[in-house]
This record gives sequence, C-alpha cells and structure tokens, in this order.
Amino acid sequence: MQEPSLQLDWTAYDAYGAGDAYAHLPAHGAGFGKAAAVCIGSRSCQRTDAKGVMCPSFRATQDSSHSTQHRAAMLRAALDGELGERPFEDPRLHEALDLCVACKGCKRECPNGVDMALLRTEALALGLGEAATRTAQQAWLLEEYLAREFKPGELPWQALPDPSPPVLVHGHCHQKAFGAMKALRKVLGGVPGLQVQFIDSSCCGMAGAFGYEAEHHAISMTMAEAELLPAVRAASADTWLLANGTSCRHQIHDGAQREARHLAQLLRAALPATPVGPAAPTP
Repeated sequence: MQEPSLQLDWTAYDAYGAGDAYAHLPAHGAGFGKAAAVCIGSRSCQRTDAKGVMCPSFRATQDSSHSTQHRAAMLRAALDGELGERPFEDPRLHEALDLCVACKGCKRECPNGVDMALLRTEALALGLGEAATRTAQQAWLLEEYLAREFKPGELPWQALPDPSPPVLVHGHCHQKAFGAMKALRKVLGGVPGLQVQFIDSSCCGMAGAFGYEAEHHAISMTMAEAELLPAVRAASADTWLLANGTSCRHQIHDGAQREARHLAQLLRAALPATPVGPAAPTP
C-alpha cells in the first residue's frame, strides 16, 4: 500500500520506538504509525472498575473489540498493509473505531498515553488543515480563561442566595482529558460558601452527536447509566446540577429528567445585583 496522506502533525512521534525491538512499528504512516504503536497491549483500557474515564465503550459493552487496545491494533494492521490497498475504507477498521467517543480518556489514563481520539481523527478526517490548528491554539474553555487571567479575589463573586444550594458537578470528557477540572475547581472555589461535589464518572455517553444517532442510542444510555445518571437521580431536588458540556446536559435531561446548568449560569447568579466599579460620571 502507499503511504497515507496525513492531515495532522505527527512529528512529535518521529523518534518513538528508536532502538526498541519490541515497539512493533508499522511499515507505513511515519509518525502517525508510531503514534498507533504507543499502545503496547497492556489492556488497561479494558478494566472493569468504575474509576476514571477510559474506556467508556468497552465498559458499556464489555467487548474487547471496542477498546483502545483493539483500535490501536487495527490501525497498525491498516498501516502494515493487512487490510488491503485501501485500508482506511475497510469495514473492519470502521467497526473498530465506530464506538470511540473521542473522550481522550486514554491519552490521560493509559500508561503509555495513547491518543486514540487524535488517531481516530486522522483515520477519518479529515482536510482539517492549518486553519483548524490555528483555531485550536486559540480556543479556551471559560473556566480555563478565568483561572488563567484572574487571581483569587479579583472577580466579584458573592454567595448564592441563602440558603446556598449544594452543587453537583459532572465534568465532560475534554475537561478531564486536558486537565481543565483543576481550573473548574479553582473558579468554583472563588464563590463564597459554595458546597461543591464532583461526580466520579466516565463519558456521559452522548459525546456530541454520538448519542443522537439511532444505532448508538442503546450504548449511549448504557454509558450514562454507569455512573452519571444514578448520581443525578440520587441528588436532592434543591441541588444545582452543573455540566458544561452541551451534550452532557441533554443526556441528563433525557435520562434523568433534571435540568443542568452551565458554569456561566452559576457565576451569573453569584454576581452582585448592582454593577461593581467606579460610579458613572455625572452628565
């Protein structure tokens, strides 16, 4: 097979496996192939405990063919020419990648840091190009921006109306995989008297448009029922549910008939009733 036409920058993996007789580097794909070979088959993605994010599709199906390890193996097979001349159109590869919700849990929790979400993007993308790279470098979550740009006490948050309601937080996959939960904790910690509890959950199962697709609805609900929806149902009626992910809020609404708020809504409620700052000049 010919070398695949790559759309993303894989040069960070160029030196991977050098001198390692056990790396099993694919014959094609350059850095992309080496990124797939980061998986050494430890099968940490096939654990059955309820800790962390990785791997929501395996945890829902208990089928190893829907795990990070199997997806990496199929990508290596494609790049080794085992799936024919047009490997990225092979239904076996499509089936392996189909239930990946791109949560990036593997990038954070796999012992070797397999970035299956990015590998999947390259396999399916594609024409993302330079414009998408520039946009990604300038994109910040609200909590990341607030935690980065302001010091504690610089923002005018006040305590929520008495009695302050408890807040139950579900972090979406991007927040967890990219370490943004720390920023979220910092921002919430700046609201006086806020009682905050975080749900220890994996992917909500909606994953953007994934859960809206008829063929994925059942697996989406299985993911949601693993930790998220039971925790939401157990929350008291006066608890504020906080979920920044749009699809997460939809999943909570449809699966537990509860309304979740975005961080911006909670912070708006913590703003003072009158503007803070110098008085307007007298005409």
